[in-house]
Amino acid sequence: KTDEFKTLAHQLAMQIASMNPLYVSEEDIPEDIKAAKVKELEANFKGPENMKAQILEAQAKKAFADKVLMNQPYILDDSKTVEQFIKEAIAKTGENIVVKQFKRIELGVTE
Repeated sequence: KTDEFKTLAHQLAMQIASMNPLYVSEEDIPEDIKAAKVKELEANFKGPENMKAQILEAQAKKAFADKVLMNQPYILDDSKTVEQFIKEAIAKTGENIVVKQFKRIELGVTE
């Protein structure tokens, strides 16, 4: 555990705490949730039918962008995404760094 890795882990924890992502990557979004969002967007679709599938896919991706950790703007440098930040850390350290899951605990919240 190098100092660079500890710093990276701390910065990712700050990102997760402040931005409240729900998923690590787009692949982690459950299919039923994706399908429900596409169905919702389809009900409000106004555009050319021949491009409907591509437009709906792009709109769904945009709708989930702030909920996916890797797609979020990095809080300490919003000119890059979290994924780009991690790739830069991999290049600096030479380590293969992969975020597979995270847990976010929020105190004082009742549902």
